[in-house]
Amino acid sequence: MIKFRNGQILFAIILGVFLICSGCNRETKPNSLLLSIEKNNQSAEFFFNRFQDEINVEYAFELVYEAIKLDSLNADAYSNLAMYYNWQDKTEKSIQVLDVAIDKIDSPETASLYFSKGLYLFTLEGITDETQLAFEMARNRYNEIIDQGNRPEKVDLIRSEIAFTYLFTDSLDRAIREIQEVITAYPDSELAKGYKVIINNFFSDFESSP
Repeated sequence: MIKFRNGQILFAIILGVFLICSGCNRETKPNSLLLSIEKNNQSAEFFFNRFQDEINVEYAFELVYEAIKLDSLNADAYSNLAMYYNWQDKTEKSIQVLDVAIDKIDSPETASLYFSKGLYLFTLEGITDETQLAFEMARNRYNEIIDQGNRPEKVDLIRSEIAFTYLFTDSLDRAIREIQEVITAYPDSELAKGYKVIINNFFSDFESSP
Protein backbone atom coordinates (compact mmCIF):
# COMPACT_ATOMS: atom_id res chain seq x y z
CA MET A 1 0.00 0.00 0.00
CA ILE A 2 1.28 3.50 -0.80
CA LYS A 3 1.28 6.17 1.88
CA PHE A 4 1.05 9.79 0.69
CA ARG A 5 2.63 12.44 2.86
CA ASN A 6 2.18 15.27 0.37
CA GLY A 7 -0.86 13.81 -1.35
CA GLN A 8 -2.85 17.04 -1.65
CA ILE A 9 0.10 18.97 -3.04
CA LEU A 10 0.97 16.24 -5.52
CA PHE A 11 -2.67 15.97 -6.56
CA ALA A 12 -2.80 19.72 -7.26
CA ILE A 13 0.39 19.64 -9.32
CA ILE A 14 -0.66 16.62 -11.39
CA LEU A 15 -4.12 18.01 -12.07
CA GLY A 16 -2.72 21.45 -12.84
CA VAL A 17 -0.15 20.12 -15.31
CA PHE A 18 -2.77 18.12 -17.16
CA LEU A 19 -5.30 20.96 -17.31
CA ILE A 20 -2.71 23.42 -18.58
CA CYS A 21 -1.49 21.02 -21.26
CA SER A 22 -4.85 19.57 -22.35
CA GLY A 23 -6.17 22.11 -24.85
CA CYS A 24 -8.68 21.13 -27.50
CA ASN A 25 -7.21 19.80 -30.74
CA ARG A 26 -10.18 18.52 -32.67
CA GLU A 27 -10.51 18.03 -36.38
CA THR A 28 -12.75 20.42 -38.35
CA LYS A 29 -16.20 20.30 -36.76
CA PRO A 30 -19.59 21.92 -37.34
CA ASN A 31 -19.99 25.42 -35.98
CA SER A 32 -21.95 24.30 -32.90
CA LEU A 33 -19.13 22.01 -31.82
CA LEU A 34 -16.49 24.64 -32.46
CA LEU A 35 -18.56 27.09 -30.45
CA SER A 36 -18.75 24.52 -27.66
CA ILE A 37 -14.95 24.35 -27.60
CA GLU A 38 -14.76 28.14 -27.52
CA LYS A 39 -17.27 28.40 -24.68
CA ASN A 40 -15.42 25.78 -22.67
CA ASN A 41 -12.08 27.53 -23.16
CA GLN A 42 -13.63 30.85 -22.12
CA SER A 43 -15.10 29.15 -19.08
CA ALA A 44 -11.66 27.92 -18.01
CA GLU A 45 -10.21 31.41 -18.42
CA PHE A 46 -12.86 32.90 -16.14
CA PHE A 47 -12.42 30.12 -13.60
CA PHE A 48 -8.66 30.52 -13.38
CA ASN A 49 -9.17 34.26 -12.85
CA ARG A 50 -11.66 33.56 -10.05
CA PHE A 51 -9.49 35.18 -7.38
CA GLN A 52 -9.84 38.53 -9.14
CA ASP A 53 -13.63 38.53 -9.10
CA GLU A 54 -16.11 36.13 -7.49
CA ILE A 55 -18.49 36.72 -10.39
CA ASN A 56 -15.99 34.90 -12.60
CA VAL A 57 -16.85 31.60 -10.94
CA GLU A 58 -20.56 32.00 -11.66
CA TYR A 59 -19.82 32.96 -15.25
CA ALA A 60 -17.46 30.00 -15.62
CA PHE A 61 -20.31 27.68 -14.64
CA GLU A 62 -22.68 29.37 -17.10
CA LEU A 63 -20.21 29.08 -19.96
CA VAL A 64 -19.32 25.44 -19.34
CA TYR A 65 -22.99 24.47 -19.21
CA GLU A 66 -23.50 26.30 -22.50
CA ALA A 67 -20.57 24.34 -23.94
CA ILE A 68 -22.15 21.05 -22.89
CA LYS A 69 -25.52 22.10 -24.30
CA LEU A 70 -23.87 22.82 -27.66
CA ASP A 71 -21.95 19.54 -27.65
CA SER A 72 -23.06 16.87 -25.19
CA LEU A 73 -19.96 14.83 -26.10
CA ASN A 74 -17.43 17.53 -25.19
CA ALA A 75 -15.29 15.59 -22.70
CA ASP A 76 -13.12 18.62 -21.87
CA ALA A 77 -16.21 20.58 -20.81
CA TYR A 78 -17.33 17.83 -18.44
CA SER A 79 -13.82 17.67 -17.00
CA ASN A 80 -13.89 21.41 -16.32
CA LEU A 81 -17.36 21.25 -14.79
CA ALA A 82 -16.22 18.49 -12.45
CA MET A 83 -13.18 20.53 -11.49
CA TYR A 84 -15.35 23.57 -10.69
CA TYR A 85 -17.54 21.51 -8.36
CA ASN A 86 -14.46 20.03 -6.72
CA TRP A 87 -13.15 23.54 -6.06
CA GLN A 88 -16.44 24.19 -4.23
CA ASP A 89 -15.75 21.10 -2.08
CA LYS A 90 -18.49 19.20 -3.90
CA THR A 91 -16.30 16.28 -4.89
CA GLU A 92 -19.16 13.79 -4.92
CA LYS A 93 -20.95 16.05 -7.41
CA SER A 94 -17.77 16.09 -9.50
CA ILE A 95 -17.84 12.30 -9.67
CA GLN A 96 -21.52 12.32 -10.63
CA VAL A 97 -20.76 14.71 -13.50
CA LEU A 98 -18.00 12.45 -14.75
CA ASP A 99 -20.19 9.34 -14.53
CA VAL A 100 -22.86 11.04 -16.66
CA ALA A 101 -20.23 12.07 -19.20
CA ILE A 102 -18.66 8.60 -19.35
CA ASP A 103 -22.06 7.01 -20.02
CA LYS A 104 -22.86 9.53 -22.76
CA ILE A 105 -19.55 9.56 -24.59
CA ASP A 106 -18.50 5.88 -24.35
CA SER A 107 -15.35 6.22 -26.49
CA PRO A 108 -11.59 6.47 -25.96
CA GLU A 109 -12.19 10.18 -25.29
CA THR A 110 -13.42 9.15 -21.83
CA ALA A 111 -9.83 8.41 -20.80
CA SER A 112 -9.36 11.81 -19.17
CA LEU A 113 -12.78 11.52 -17.52
CA TYR A 114 -11.84 8.20 -15.91
CA PHE A 115 -8.51 9.71 -14.84
CA SER A 116 -10.23 12.69 -13.18
CA LYS A 117 -12.74 10.37 -11.53
CA GLY A 118 -9.88 8.34 -10.10
CA LEU A 119 -8.27 11.48 -8.67
CA TYR A 120 -11.50 12.62 -7.03
CA LEU A 121 -12.18 9.17 -5.62
CA PHE A 122 -8.64 9.14 -4.26
CA THR A 123 -9.17 12.43 -2.43
CA LEU A 124 -12.35 11.05 -0.85
CA GLU A 125 -11.41 7.44 -0.15
CA GLY A 126 -7.74 6.82 -0.89
CA ILE A 127 -6.78 3.76 -2.93
CA THR A 128 -9.86 1.54 -3.04
CA ASP A 129 -11.11 -1.01 -5.56
CA GLU A 130 -13.27 1.68 -7.15
CA THR A 131 -10.34 4.10 -7.36
CA GLN A 132 -8.11 1.49 -8.97
CA LEU A 133 -10.84 0.53 -11.44
CA ALA A 134 -11.18 4.15 -12.57
CA PHE A 135 -7.46 4.41 -13.22
CA GLU A 136 -7.35 1.04 -14.97
CA MET A 137 -10.17 2.17 -17.27
CA ALA A 138 -8.28 5.43 -17.91
CA ARG A 139 -5.16 3.48 -18.81
CA ASN A 140 -7.08 1.20 -21.18
CA ARG A 141 -8.74 4.14 -22.91
CA TYR A 142 -5.46 6.04 -23.24
CA ASN A 143 -3.85 3.01 -24.84
CA GLU A 144 -6.75 2.87 -27.31
CA ILE A 145 -6.04 6.48 -28.30
CA ILE A 146 -2.35 5.67 -28.86
CA ASP A 147 -3.14 2.49 -30.81
CA GLN A 148 -5.57 4.37 -33.06
CA GLY A 149 -3.06 7.16 -33.68
CA ASN A 150 -5.74 9.78 -33.03
CA ARG A 151 -3.60 12.33 -31.19
CA PRO A 152 0.04 12.01 -32.24
CA GLU A 153 0.75 15.55 -31.02
CA LYS A 154 -0.25 14.54 -27.50
CA VAL A 155 1.54 11.24 -27.08
CA ASP A 156 3.80 12.70 -24.39
CA LEU A 157 0.79 13.89 -22.37
CA ILE A 158 -1.06 10.61 -22.84
CA ARG A 159 1.95 8.53 -21.82
CA SER A 160 2.33 10.75 -18.77
CA GLU A 161 -1.22 10.18 -17.65
CA ILE A 162 -0.77 6.44 -18.18
CA ALA A 163 2.27 6.62 -15.92
CA PHE A 164 0.31 8.30 -13.15
CA THR A 165 -2.42 5.67 -13.32
CA TYR A 166 0.18 3.23 -11.99
CA LEU A 167 0.99 5.60 -9.14
CA PHE A 168 -2.60 5.52 -7.95
CA THR A 169 -3.00 1.77 -8.40
CA ASP A 170 -0.31 0.88 -5.89
CA SER A 171 2.45 0.46 -8.49
CA LEU A 172 4.90 3.16 -7.42
CA ASP A 173 8.00 1.66 -9.05
CA ARG A 174 6.18 1.25 -12.37
CA ALA A 175 4.90 4.84 -12.16
CA ILE A 176 8.38 6.28 -11.59
CA ARG A 177 9.83 4.17 -14.41
CA GLU A 178 7.12 5.28 -16.85
CA ILE A 179 7.53 8.95 -15.90
CA GLN A 180 11.29 8.78 -16.32
CA GLU A 181 10.77 7.27 -19.78
CA VAL A 182 8.59 10.25 -20.72
CA ILE A 183 11.28 12.65 -19.48
CA THR A 184 13.90 10.80 -21.56
CA ALA A 185 11.72 10.69 -24.67
CA TYR A 186 10.66 14.37 -24.47
CA PRO A 187 13.48 16.12 -22.57
CA ASP A 188 12.67 19.63 -23.83
CA SER A 189 8.92 19.53 -23.24
CA GLU A 190 7.18 21.52 -20.51
CA LEU A 191 5.81 18.22 -19.23
CA ALA A 192 9.32 16.85 -18.69
CA LYS A 193 10.30 19.94 -16.72
CA GLY A 194 7.22 19.61 -14.52
CA TYR A 195 7.77 15.92 -13.93
CA LYS A 196 11.37 16.48 -12.89
CA VAL A 197 10.07 18.78 -10.18
CA ILE A 198 7.49 16.21 -9.09
CA ILE A 199 10.00 13.37 -8.90
CA ASN A 200 12.64 15.44 -7.12
CA ASN A 201 10.30 17.00 -4.58
CA PHE A 202 7.50 14.54 -3.98
CA PHE A 203 8.40 10.96 -4.79
CA SER A 204 10.92 10.99 -1.98
CA ASP A 205 7.93 11.46 0.33
CA PHE A 206 6.21 8.26 -0.77
CA GLU A 207 6.62 5.02 1.08
CA SER A 208 5.59 1.52 0.11
CA SER A 209 4.28 -0.80 2.76
CA PRO A 210 2.54 -4.20 2.68
